[in-house]
Amino acid sequence: RIVRDVQLLAGELIAAGKLAGGNLLKIDGRISVAASYTLAHEVAHLYRAIAVADTRVQAYVVVSSTAPEYPVGSRVDSRTGEVTQVNNSTELSPPSFLMHREGNILRVEINPAVQVDGDQIFRDAKLQLQKLINSGELSGGKLLKINGRSTVLASFAIAFELAHLY
Repeated sequence: RIVRDVQLLAGELIAAGKLAGGNLLKIDGRISVAASYTLAHEVAHLYRAIAVADTRVQAYVVVSSTAPEYPVGSRVDSRTGEVTQVNNSTELSPPSFLMHREGNILRVEINPAVQVDGDQIFRDAKLQLQKLINSGELSGGKLLKINGRSTVLASFAIAFELAHLY
């Protein structure tokens, strides 16, 4: 039900011009994982960059971008708007976010042995996804179920990476 509600509300906000598109959309507040997948799909084409709040670092983490001034994985300071690039190529060993495919299910898991900020979990999720896509394990199809514990930031990474494949 929540997915349909988010889809309906996003459509209404877009039609009313309240989500009219632009350079940067900042998403703040509590949102479920399922709602974040839907919201990502509904607004991605409207904005050059989308950033999601991570209150622990007092910044928004850029989760999608075609704008060079907002690199994916960078932080936008909540108070000043200053953009801080974070090294996107850093891979933790072990990673803070784990995933693997079992049939038509993508199993996801926050690694409890690794304590990091949300932007690192986001980057690790993107790296894990890229490995699965590059290996052919996630090559597209009609349906991919996602099961497991995720963060909102990791869910946005999954949504943006897989939306065009499934």
